[in-house]
Amino acid sequence: MVHLNKAIIFSPVLALLSAIWLLVIVLPLSLILAIGEVINSFIKKTPSQSYHPEKILITGAASGIGEALALVYARTASASDPPRRLFLALLDVNEVTLLRVAEACRGHGAEVETRVISVTDVAAMDAYLLELDERVGGLDLVHANAGVIPSTVFSENKSDARVTTIKQRIDGVIAVNGNGCYNTVTPLLERFRERGHGHIAITASLAAYYLPYPALAYGSSKAMVYRFARDLARVMRPYDVTVTAICPWFVTTGMTRSVRAENPNFNLREVGVMEAAKIIERGIYDKDEVIAFPTTWYLFTWFVRITPDSVVGGVYDWATSKRLVDWRRVG
Repeated sequence: MVHLNKAIIFSPVLALLSAIWLLVIVLPLSLILAIGEVINSFIKKTPSQSYHPEKILITGAASGIGEALALVYARTASASDPPRRLFLALLDVNEVTLLRVAEACRGHGAEVETRVISVTDVAAMDAYLLELDERVGGLDLVHANAGVIPSTVFSENKSDARVTTIKQRIDGVIAVNGNGCYNTVTPLLERFRERGHGHIAITASLAAYYLPYPALAYGSSKAMVYRFARDLARVMRPYDVTVTAICPWFVTTGMTRSVRAENPNFNLREVGVMEAAKIIERGIYDKDEVIAFPTTWYLFTWFVRITPDSVVGGVYDWATSKRLVDWRRVG
């Protein structure tokens, strides 16, 4: 008796239905939404409509996007007329660089508190976030920003990612990028709901839409927190709590430099870290639920996401001549 794989039988049918769905439903709705976004971008907000959070917490604040965001928020507050009060709670595991960032922000007039803490420590994050929120009279904005790739996880432990197992690499990335995000966001959800205001920003990535499959830990972790942010936005919207998914492509950070060091042929243009922070800041003030940039890569990854996996995988294999992936770098 011949047993047929139902997935193979239905694959062409699903491909046809997907094409019809995209042409008849998704494309027209996307065009309508795009036109609305363009019109909205030309509507100038008055100062009374502007939103400027005064009490902000940022994880992964010692470097990269977290550092740049802290500096941009501090500079914007000090440049206001009159200067706005700003409190920053900066969290990271690297005490030396965290203190340097804090001093730079204080130089712009911000009140800064630092805490050396790992976002993977559930009990410590719960205790600190609840105590801090109570002490400052309620945080306005929480940035779940801490993130890693395998090489940065193990460099902090003075080891080489290439001598680890694939399980260790995946566990290390998911612990920070996935569980670390939840540990930053979930402790304060009840309080934000009760207060009826607040803002949660989650640093996902355009990797949530597409990233070549050897980077499976990073790509899946960012897809995880992107989906979490989008669903949480719906849950919290009735309580006037904004949830933003931040989706950059490659930004000039230490993490990207590690990627370049591991992949000499990496030649994609990056977004400067301060430029990225300013884009994010503008989106936060506008209460955008998705901040994705640059536009070209946003469009590219969006089209890849709606393309069948078999097609995407086939194109990738063709482009790489089906070279065997270096097992030491998978994850």
